[in-house]
Amino acid sequence: MYAQGVRPYAWTLLFATTAVTTMTLLWRSQRPGLAIRPSKLHRPRLVFGLSLLLLSLSHYFGLFYAATLIALDLCSGAPCLGRRRNGLLLLVSLTAWPLLHGLFGGGGGRTAWIEPQPVVGGIKAAFNGVFPAFSVALALALMSTLAWALGERKRQQSRPSLLHQELRCDPNTKEALKLLAGAATFLELICLIDLIKPLTVERYFIVLLPALALALADGGQALFNSGSTQTRRATAIVLAATIAMHFGHSQEVLSAKIYPQQNYKQLASFLRATDLCSQGCSCDSAKKERLRPYFDTIPVMRINRDQADRLTTVRLPFIGLHGEQKLIRPLLASHPEASCWEPRQFSRSSTFVILNADSELQLQSFGLQRCAK
Repeated sequence: MYAQGVRPYAWTLLFATTAVTTMTLLWRSQRPGLAIRPSKLHRPRLVFGLSLLLLSLSHYFGLFYAATLIALDLCSGAPCLGRRRNGLLLLVSLTAWPLLHGLFGGGGGRTAWIEPQPVVGGIKAAFNGVFPAFSVALALALMSTLAWALGERKRQQSRPSLLHQELRCDPNTKEALKLLAGAATFLELICLIDLIKPLTVERYFIVLLPALALALADGGQALFNSGSTQTRRATAIVLAATIAMHFGHSQEVLSAKIYPQQNYKQLASFLRATDLCSQGCSCDSAKKERLRPYFDTIPVMRINRDQADRLTTVRLPFIGLHGEQKLIRPLLASHPEASCWEPRQFSRSSTFVILNADSELQLQSFGLQRCAK
């Protein structure tokens, strides 16, 4: 569902997956009979540390999640990092680039558009991000029920009765609870940060998807191993419904094309090549927020809002973006000799330019076409 956004989410999901998967493999290597020889532990540990480092560089939620996984490993005795001092050194390494960027770079990025959310809003955003097919109440009920069932199973495993000897051999319960604890810790950290600086957006919680997927798999396996036919059937139904609902939801989102392609790149290349904006082009959008990085070298002037009923005074060429198609007809009516052109893109007139009539350019040679009527 998130693959439509050309953003670092694919990298974030990849590195979160390799980090969590390597962490669980190292956890499992500690089990009796499955222990890895110390001489071979350095490779998965190196992959784990490198995954956390790359995760921290992919997105600032990746940075916070990487720090959470390090803390989780340190609290468990550092089985994944080998020594606690290795975790502390890695934690310092994760903060090196953000500190350098803050001191010598371009600041902390554009986050002013993120609306402040109280703790409850952050929790809702997290559940909407990782369980988009469910209501928040249903997703919370699912995770609470899973945590309760696993907790109850863990209590059964701790009983000395021979009847539960087989249950004590099942490691899935402990692993699922640790993964859920890590996710809960991360959510608590984000809620605390939001109280100082709002950073929460639903899609940013994509970093939790690998851990929750593994936790659901571990939890399902643990419940399947419980020996109860009713529990097995209920677990199978819940897991099947969860997968089916999210698959259907993803297909709906992909079919809806919520984020149509806007070919800013080709339009900006045309304007730079022809130097049409040497005297300045008009636009209804804030240049610093909507046109970076394509139009930074092109002189763009934002029209005043009070000119909406006096479009005859708007300087041409006029650059339009997705959502501003309503201005095409009024502008052409105010400038009868003007014409509207657009690059090839998924949605007609997502981005466009209105030119003066005296333009002698062969616009088709630049890959432009007439705007949609």
